Amino acid sequence: MNKLIKDTVTILNTYPYSDSSLIVKAIAKENGLIDIIAKGIRKKSDSFILQALNDYELTLYPPREGELHLLKESSLLKERHYEGAKNWATALCGAELMQKQIISNDEHLLYFELLGSFLDFLLSLDAEPLPVFWRLLNRIIHLQGLALTTCICSGCKEQKPEYAYTKHDAQLYCRECTHNLTLPKDLHIFSEEASRIFYHLDHIGNHLSEIRLAKSTIQEINDFYSDYYLAHNRKTLKLKSLSVLEQFYL
Repeated sequence: MNKLIKDTVTILNTYPYSDSSLIVKAIAKENGLIDIIAKGIRKKSDSFILQALNDYELTLYPPREGELHLLKESSLLKERHYEGAKNWATALCGAELMQKQIISNDEHLLYFELLGSFLDFLLSLDAEPLPVFWRLLNRIIHLQGLALTTCICSGCKEQKPEYAYTKHDAQLYCRECTHNLTLPKDLHIFSEEASRIFYHLDHIGNHLSEIRLAKSTIQEINDFYSDYYLAHNRKTLKLKSLSVLEQFYL
C-alpha cells in the first residue's frame, strides 16, 4: 500500500457496515472531508468505537481507486459530551452541514477549526443553541465567497434591522426599503423576533440570554436560509438533524 496518512479529524457521522465494521465520515485538519472504513471496529469495546462529534488522531491507509480510506489506528484526542438535548442536536446539525460542503485544498484547516469552535462553544452553553448554528451557517456562506450580511439592507446598503426578504433571490430589506418596493408576490415580512436575531447574528453569542425561540420564528429563519441556498447555490439545503431539532420547540 501507499504511504500511511496520519491526521487529526472530527467525526461527523458513522454508519454500520456489515456485522462488525463502520463507515465513518470525518473532516480532517489536513485532508478535508474524508470517508473511512473501520473494519472490525464494532467488535471492540465501546471505548474503542469512533463516536460522532469527537476528535481523534487517525492513521489511515490511503484509498485505492473507487475505495475509501482504511483505518489502521485511532487515538482519542477530545471527547465531547452534551448535557442538554438541544445542544447535542444543534451540534449534530453543524456536523451534517459540514458534510455537505465542497472544500478546496487550501481551506481544510479553516473549516476544521470553524467546526471545532462551534462544537466546543455548545459544550457549556446554557442558553438557546440554535442561533449559534445559524451563525455557523453564515460563516460557511462567507467562506464560500457569498456576500450575505444579515444586518445590511440590500436596498439602501445601510446597517439596519432586516424587515423582509424576497424569496426568489433571498435579498434582505429594511422597513423603509420594503415600503418602497413594488411589492412582489414572494415578499416575506419577518416577525420582530426573527428580525432581531438577524440583526445580531454575527455577534449572537452576546445576545443568547435574551432569546426565547418560538417554532414559527425557527421556521422563518430556516426558510430564509433554504431560499438563500436555492437562489445562490442552485441547490436545496435539507438537514435531517435540523428537522429533528425543530421538534424540541413548541
